[in-house]
Amino acid sequence: MTEPSENTEQTAKNQGAAEDFQSETIGNFEGETAQPVVEQADVVAPEVEQPEAAREFSEDEIAHIESIAVPGVVRKAPRISVFFWLGSLVGIIAGLIIGFVLTQPQAPNRWIEITVTVAFTTMVTVMIAGALFLFLDRRSVKEAHGKG
Repeated sequence: MTEPSENTEQTAKNQGAAEDFQSETIGNFEGETAQPVVEQADVVAPEVEQPEAAREFSEDEIAHIESIAVPGVVRKAPRISVFFWLGSLVGIIAGLIIGFVLTQPQAPNRWIEITVTVAFTTMVTVMIAGALFLFLDRRSVKEAHGKG
């Protein structure tokens, strides 16, 4: 246990630190923002265990691994979402251009005609993008298996 004189000294230090903290953080309220003062603590990182050295496999273990291993094939498959997004963007832009070119500027239903044109063009370009995806995906399968 600590002695009474040490305990009293510690209490005095704590009160002094609290007063210092209040005086430094309160400041004047004329636009100043209060910034607390934090002392740097002595923090020591825990020791990290080093990994063990790689062990050598016996010939029996290697033979077992080779007997159950299946040869893998890596193929570069296209991402379908990219094709659909690109098809929809191309369809919207092409539909707007076609809609503005083919409709009369004074027509009362011009925006309805443009909207229908954009919807139809987008549908067609997304379907073309899907077909292009299927073609490229099947080609990547053939190339991965050595048939291309």
